Amino acid sequence: GVQFTHIEQPGTLTVSLVGTGTSFDTAKNFNVLVTFGSAISYTVDGTPVATPSATCTLTLHAGQSSVIGNIPFGTTYTISENVTDEGYELVSITNSTGTMTDGGAFSSVVTNLYHAPGTLTLTKVVSGTGFDASKQFEIVATFGRAISYTVNGTPVSSPTTTYTAHLAHNQSVVLGNIPSGVSYNVVETPLSQQDIDAGYSNGLVVGGSGTMTDAGDFSATANNVYHAPGTLTLTKVVSGTGFDTTKQFELVVTFGRAISYTVNGSPVSSPSATYTAHLAHNQSVLLGNIPSGVTYSVAETPLSQQDIELGYSNGSVVGGSGTMTDAGSLSATANNSYTELTTSLYVTRTNTGSVGSNTLTVLLSRAVRYSIDGVKIDTPSDTATVTLTKGQSVVLTDLPVGSITLSSDHYGNFGCVWKDSTGTTNTRNFPYADNPTAEIYGYTDYTAQATVNIIRN
Repeated sequence: GVQFTHIEQPGTLTVSLVGTGTSFDTAKNFNVLVTFGSAISYTVDGTPVATPSATCTLTLHAGQSSVIGNIPFGTTYTISENVTDEGYELVSITNSTGTMTDGGAFSSVVTNLYHAPGTLTLTKVVSGTGFDASKQFEIVATFGRAISYTVNGTPVSSPTTTYTAHLAHNQSVVLGNIPSGVSYNVVETPLSQQDIDAGYSNGLVVGGSGTMTDAGDFSATANNVYHAPGTLTLTKVVSGTGFDTTKQFELVVTFGRAISYTVNGSPVSSPSATYTAHLAHNQSVLLGNIPSGVTYSVAETPLSQQDIELGYSNGSVVGGSGTMTDAGSLSATANNSYTELTTSLYVTRTNTGSVGSNTLTVLLSRAVRYSIDGVKIDTPSDTATVTLTKGQSVVLTDLPVGSITLSSDHYGNFGCVWKDSTGTTNTRNFPYADNPTAEIYGYTDYTAQATVNIIRN
């Protein structure tokens, strides 16, 4: 009979590539490696390889297939893929291993998934009123690994793990091409003490950390609050009549910390925790640029004993302590009272000397209705004139406290002087520490012609 010898026929292996995921680049090529159990002479899409080989590398894009032919019967194969491109991932390979059968026609599908990169938008927002809308703040984004992102569509020069933005109020920047799965953290650089003093708070970032998802669109907003600085007006008020309206009082403001405030609009040379003002009645000074939240206290320096004797009380400050509020307009008023003191002059003409009479002129600090021997003059005057003969006396009362100058009809102002422990002069300010006397000197013998005694009421 006829004997038939069966010769096993080679087979084929068809490998296809499928791409999934949003924005998968269907033109992008991937290398699929087929490894055989031994070196064989196969064909690729009908074209024989030049020399037998144990491997076959297929370059495929999504939707493309290649046929490896002439694979000998019994040859084993393994299909693998090493995906290194950013965002792409091997999902599965069907029939990734096998053994060629007699005339077999095998197929395998390689499926790759594309994780589309996402965006991260950084935004700066400042709340409050009166802030500098052009002021920039530093915001730093840190990624979990070095990546090649874009800034408003422009690629960075090289992969990096950080990006630093400088943004003003309502400004934004878009960081794109951030790979899916990459973590990020966004912080604002702490402000300087100068910025804090100017009223800005350190930024609080909303959405400051996360992990990018496929085609994610994330945002991080750095929020700052502007606390507008305020003003403190210091005012001096003296109540009463007859006081010196040019007399200045010392007011001291103490702040809770050193600050760079202004005085009537002019900045101080360096931060300070105190300010000292010298103000007269109805004078004011405006301290500005005082940061919100700063405490302050206002006190008036205690008066001297001489000021007390002159009739002034120590100051009482209304609104003397507080805490500055946002854009606050606060005030502190130091109130002093003045009680008019009067002085009396007791004048006695002595019986010595050769002059028959003396005319004594008393020049007062201001015009008043004083009294001579108890009789008040009709019209206010700043001059009192009395003529005394030997042995006569007169009492001048209701004289204003202040400068009292004596003169007589002999040698002008040198004919009458005050005498006390400090020497002689023709002018004294009262009240005075001593109770001085005055002497009127005669024309011919320079002997005392009268005595004038100061009595403080």
